[in-house]
Amino acid sequence: MEFEGIDNSPADSALDAREYSIETEQDCPVAIVWPEHESLVAVNNGGSAFSNEISVTSAEVIAPNIVLSASGYKSKGWQYVDASWDAGGAAVVLYRNNAVVYSGSASATTDGRIAKGGAVYDYQLCPQGQAQGSDSCSDVVRIVF
Repeated sequence: MEFEGIDNSPADSALDAREYSIETEQDCPVAIVWPEHESLVAVNNGGSAFSNEISVTSAEVIAPNIVLSASGYKSKGWQYVDASWDAGGAAVVLYRNNAVVYSGSASATTDGRIAKGGAVYDYQLCPQGQAQGSDSCSDVVRIVF
């Protein structure tokens, strides 16, 4: 399929439409795209409108705003961390210093009997399937014992 720009400058309309010729094995219609409205309207070479409008979904993925809360405490010398979050029921992965300590769709967990003594732990929550440290993850929460 070949896309050939007919007019790459903004059209004289409030929609800022751009027109392109699409050439395939068959005569294909001219498509007019309005990026601001995420829609595409196709018209045939004769100028009449197609009977259907085509909806275009943006490929941009908007990361959820995941906020992680965590607090640490000791019981009989053992370190525990209670973590909670709101991810809208989506599956998430909770990391402690790069190790997975929880995976699922709950909104809280206790990371328990970690160790005795003093330590520093960094927790981060990410949507399942996203790499730790990516933009879709929560901010890092540091727990110091």
